[in-house]
Amino acid sequence: MKAILLLSLLGTLWVGSGTAFGQFSSDEEAPSDDPLAAFNASLQALKDPLAEMREAVMVDPLETLRLKQAAVEIEPVEEEPTVEVLRHVSRPSSQEPDQEDGQYLGRLSANRYAPDSTGNQFSSAGSPYSPTSVNNSYGEYGSAYSPTSARNVYATDAPKIYASDGQYLGRLSANQYDPESTANPYGRYGSQYSPTSINNPYSAYGSPYSPISPNNPYSTTAPKLFGD
Repeated sequence: MKAILLLSLLGTLWVGSGTAFGQFSSDEEAPSDDPLAAFNASLQALKDPLAEMREAVMVDPLETLRLKQAAVEIEPVEEEPTVEVLRHVSRPSSQEPDQEDGQYLGRLSANRYAPDSTGNQFSSAGSPYSPTSVNNSYGEYGSAYSPTSARNVYATDAPKIYASDGQYLGRLSANQYDPESTANPYGRYGSQYSPTSINNPYSAYGSPYSPISPNNPYSTTAPKLFGD
């Protein structure tokens, strides 16, 4: 009798609940026993979040640079004005004086061998007998009494000196008061500190080593002398 009751109870439970022993309702799907299908389902579930991450990380570098340039305000830099320094010379450096400036008297030079040097006693410029020599004590340009002489202490029209680069170097004169005289120790052409003085041993026009200096015994491009 007990066995019959037990079987009746089990039958009731089986009919009343189809899921009691592992069966599923129509609304649910039974899990698949295929492992490959389960892996594909898991992979498909990961695709959407990975795509979102790639879109967030991958940014166009050119677009980033443009954004930075737009964000940073660049102030214009003002250039400093250039200052043009002009060297004043009485003549263009490429033009040497010629005989149109007066009587050519040779080169004022310590060179004893140059043919037109005042230091060459055998040349027309250095001979004590030449009429155009500043060394001729009886000539117009060497006499102590001539107004155009380099040896007259009162002369104001003594021979003019021009360097080979065109720079005017004053007058070859014994007058200590003439502002253009090379004998004026306070003048721009006679001071031992002036850059345009033949008496300045450190200037281009007075150094014994300068090729355009009258004090260089080997120079062949010493300053030229012109009488009025």
